[in-house]
This record gives sequence, C-alpha cells and structure tokens, in this order.
Amino acid sequence: MKSKLIMLAMAAICCAAPGLGQAQETCNVGIWYPYTSSEGVPPISAFNARGLNASFINGDLTNDALSTYDVLFIGRNGTGNWGGDDVAITDIDALINWVSNGGGIVSESTSAVYESDAVKGQPWSSRISEVLGVTGDQTCCDNAISDLTITITDPAHPIAQGVATSFTLNGNHASFLSSAIDTSKNPSAVQVGTTNSNPIIASQFGAGYGVYFPAAVGYQGMDWDNTPDYETLFLNGIEYACSGGGRIAAESVPVPTMSATRLALLMALVLATGLVFVRRQT
Repeated sequence: MKSKLIMLAMAAICCAAPGLGQAQETCNVGIWYPYTSSEGVPPISAFNARGLNASFINGDLTNDALSTYDVLFIGRNGTGNWGGDDVAITDIDALINWVSNGGGIVSESTSAVYESDAVKGQPWSSRISEVLGVTGDQTCCDNAISDLTITITDPAHPIAQGVATSFTLNGNHASFLSSAIDTSKNPSAVQVGTTNSNPIIASQFGAGYGVYFPAAVGYQGMDWDNTPDYETLFLNGIEYACSGGGRIAAESVPVPTMSATRLALLMALVLATGLVFVRRQT
C-alpha cells in the first residue's frame, strides 16, 4: 500500500509540475530556387511526411526568411540566373551569422562554390562555401550528367541512415565535376558520400549545420517516386541541418500545470493521507 501511495504522489508531481511532458520539435524549411524547377527538391508532401514544414520562397532571400525558417535550401536558380529569376540574397553577412547561431543551409552544385560570384558579381556562393567546407574550380561550370552513381562512404553518419550503400540516380542532372572538401575553409567538414567522384559534405558552423550536394538534380525533370534512396538522403540532409536549432521551437504537449505552492500542498496532502491510512491499519 505504501508503494502505491508513493506512485500516486509521483504521478501527481509529473502531471502537475510545470514544464514537464513530452516535447515535439518542428523544423521549418525554406526552399529558394532549386535548379531548374521545383522538381529539384522532393515534393512538399515528402517533407511533410518527415515532420518538416517546407515551403518555397519567391523573390529575394531577405532577413525575414532568417526569422521564419530553421533551414534554407539555396539553389542554383537563386545564386545564378538560369531560370530567368533575377533574385538576390539581400544580406549575406546576416545569413552567415544566422547559421553560426543555429541555422542550417543545404545547397547544391556550383551555388555553394562560385555561382553568384561569376554570374552576378556577388560573393554569396563563396561565403556559403565557407559554411559548407567545399571548394572547386572557380572558372567553370557543372555538366549535364546522366545516371549519376551515389556511393555512401560514411554509413554511420546521420545523413546516410536508411540509404543504400551505392545506387544509381537515373536521369539527367547538373553535377559540379571539380568540387572537393576543403577543411581549410571549415575544419568540421566531413565526406558522407560521393556523387560520381565528388563529395557529399556535412559540416558544422558555429551552432549551425550545413550539407552540400554536388548534383543539382532535375536538370531535365526528376522522378522522385522512383529515386527513394536519393529522396531519403536528401531529406536526411535537411533534418541534419535542422539539428542546429535555427528558430526551432519546442512545442510541449499540453499538460496540467500549477504553481509551486499548490504543488507542494498537493504533495503534503498525498503523504499525509498515506500516513493516516498506515496508522489506521496498525
């Protein structure tokens, strides 16, 4: 009987204590101009199925996005002008600081190396390369490659979970052929896999995280339904970038709460009731 009373008291404490209870994190993902269309990222429904709240960002990438999203996907059509979208990152210093404070960046191909520097005369790409720890030929471009081979080289990494060790990414995709990991830019950068011979990179930058994919997929359309391993790899990368925090808010499951004073009185009442019961039994 005493053990049952103790359990009752503990249950009362757990249910009544403020701040206790399960928490569910949400991650808001902003998608900024993938190459060459919305097919450059998985369908929004695939993000939602993983508990990721994803939406497309139209127009300039402004500081408003930094207060709205936890992770930003930065695509080639934004840093370049391949879709005829003359858009800009309005404050690259603020973006880099946002990552350092817990935001996440996922980027593709040349957009994370030199794209904006060459096409728009803006250092957005080269600054992003410092976050991701990637370098490459600064003078030329990526190539249209058919049926890329994806190989996982670090199967223990979070990004690689649930992904086949090696698989073919069917279709035509724009792949940056000279990309390389650069730990002089970011010592935390690690290779998780390769796209043909080019590295898929995961990095940490301050309190934030980044992921680099050498291929800008969907150059001539992308059948995500028939590329489950790459979809898993991509969404794992998004979730990894979420781990820095960004503006992630813990949404506590509603639980009854009460003040510390009332909680103490409840505990005393439960214990006193137990003592009275025990005395009557003896």
